[in-house]
Amino acid sequence: MELVEGETLTDVLGRDKQLPSSEVARIGLCLLDALEAAHRAGVVHREVKPSNVIISVDGRVALTDFGIATV
Repeated sequence: MELVEGETLTDVLGRDKQLPSSEVARIGLCLLDALEAAHRAGVVHREVKPSNVIISVDGRVALTDFGIATV
């Protein structure tokens, strides 16, 4: 498992309140890529929410917490 240093989307939204539409789109597209990869592998996440999205210090978006995922 990879250690991703950053903050959750919940934390980002709590601090910044609103993100530019371009950043919202970028995050959404990254999550779409992550979910497509999971689904291709036969995994359904089942709990996509801001607290399970990490924005790394270099801006990378990671979907975390596959604890209740189904295969």
